[in-house]
Amino acid sequence: MRLIPFKTLFVKECRRFLRVIGQSIFTPMVTSSLYLLIFGVSLSKTLQFFSLNYLQFLVPGLIMMGVINNAYLNSCSSLIISKYYGDIEDLKTAPLSDFVIINALSLASCVRGIIVASVIFFVGEVFSELCIGSTLLPERPLLVLYFLIIAGCSFGVLGAAIGAKAKTFEMLNSISQFILLPLIYLGGVFYSINYLPPFWQKIALCNPMFYYIDGMRYAFFSVSEISPILSFSVTLVFFLSLYGIAYKIVATSSFKRP
Repeated sequence: MRLIPFKTLFVKECRRFLRVIGQSIFTPMVTSSLYLLIFGVSLSKTLQFFSLNYLQFLVPGLIMMGVINNAYLNSCSSLIISKYYGDIEDLKTAPLSDFVIINALSLASCVRGIIVASVIFFVGEVFSELCIGSTLLPERPLLVLYFLIIAGCSFGVLGAAIGAKAKTFEMLNSISQFILLPLIYLGGVFYSINYLPPFWQKIALCNPMFYYIDGMRYAFFSVSEISPILSFSVTLVFFLSLYGIAYKIVATSSFKRP
């Protein structure tokens, strides 16, 4: 991978989402604040999972939800906007390999996801201090970093694949609203799958989002519904699979203006 082309595209992508900081940073902050206010504060005195206050239980899931959504939207929206402006063909005519394109887009998406995660963590910390008088310092910071990076890169490359194939914004929004968002909600952000009937527990274990969310919760509080080693392995395999799919799609896409 050539360093200069990679750095140029990576910096360009970071500057792009920082120019719309209201949408990329403040919107997740407001959304997470509402979730914590409506669900976390109201249920924190009556509901517990794994001996965790419900507000504490909620924060890792909200962090992962923010990373997944923003990483996906960053790369796919970048490509579809470039298609509409007609400058997407520059990616193919410039000395940029398919690896450089995918890696730069996914890493920029990961950076955006980590920034959003930091904002949500700060909001959760404020709510935790004010409502239950405790801090939310993660017990395994390196594991937190792993799940942030693997989630950001996974859904960054997924967004690159969808963006390379999509012809309209409607397709991007449809995948986000009708596939990603339901999978995130059903992945254990707001509840423990142990409270589901046995059949639905097995269905939940087929949801890749569950492993990201449960792994993040383990990294914060050392509590999990499955083995953390399994979460680590599944998320790594899922990323590698998405990367292979994205590379094939980007390599065979025409990148022509719709």
